Amino acid sequence: MKSGAPCLAFFAAALWIAACGSGSAPDAGGDGASEDSGVDAWADADTDAGDAAGPDTKTDAGSDGQVDASPDGQSDASPDGHDGGGDEVLDGGFDGGFDAGPDGGLDAGPDGQDGGGDEFLDGGIDGGFDAGPDGGPDDGGDGAVTTPACQRVCSSPSDCAQGYAPWDADNYACPDGTCVYTGCRSDTECQSVPGMSGYLCRRLADWTIAQCVMACQTAVDCAQSYPPWDADNYACTEGACEYLGCLSDEECQAVPSMESYLCRSLYGSWPFCQPGCATAADCDLGSPAYDADNYACRDGLCVYLGCRSDAECRASITAYPTVCR
Repeated sequence: MKSGAPCLAFFAAALWIAACGSGSAPDAGGDGASEDSGVDAWADADTDAGDAAGPDTKTDAGSDGQVDASPDGQSDASPDGHDGGGDEVLDGGFDGGFDAGPDGGLDAGPDGQDGGGDEFLDGGIDGGFDAGPDGGPDDGGDGAVTTPACQRVCSSPSDCAQGYAPWDADNYACPDGTCVYTGCRSDTECQSVPGMSGYLCRRLADWTIAQCVMACQTAVDCAQSYPPWDADNYACTEGACEYLGCLSDEECQAVPSMESYLCRSLYGSWPFCQPGCATAADCDLGSPAYDADNYACRDGLCVYLGCRSDAECRASITAYPTVCR
């Protein structure tokens, strides 16, 4: 999986700005609280903070609707097919970016909440777009693309801990006063999370950090219920599920509540299902950091422009202190 690629997704852009990640970076969606993501690819952008699991597009966790934002990263992933929560691409965790897909494979998960996903897009707590759980807001962990995002404030890594082994204090750093996910440390960490007994801690090619990913013997083991996340959208790489992206607009539009979604690649990411738009108002998630003035509608797709102030972030995410960086 390309780390940078996946991350940046449309909306995700917004939320997902965060990026990518395998185990799932935290992605919380506009509310920042619930990191779920959902097949909507919005990636957990739901502003309700509730991580619904269903394919409602707004908050749930992915096409499987099963897990959603949960820290297991199992089902929540988003359109990246992994699991990451939502859009996967954008899921990201605290930032509410885009998560990755319903496979729950690689999301950023570091937020523990949402994990999820695709890792690609999840971005982790940084809200950036990167593709991995490093939390760096870029498109693949390389930092190439940076968009202001709501990031969790910390004075030490313990302020970032989420409660499960892959996302506790020893999996974070607190540079410059904001949480940055540094990756899982062992298979045991990943397997200690409820629902993730079959996960492995792996750093695949192009990933910036190791993440919890679903184990497999063939791509069939990675398949989810809907077309954008079935066997032909995955590869089984080094025994781990690697999301390759959606294959067509038709795949995306076959998912309930995603009839207007398009299969597109942004910022060099893998192609993923993203919501279409006619104007920026169509991208509005209903909270200050993710409303119409934080988006642009480019070529018919929602593109997140970033948060505009600390005040926007505080008003959008109330579960923990955040700043716009």
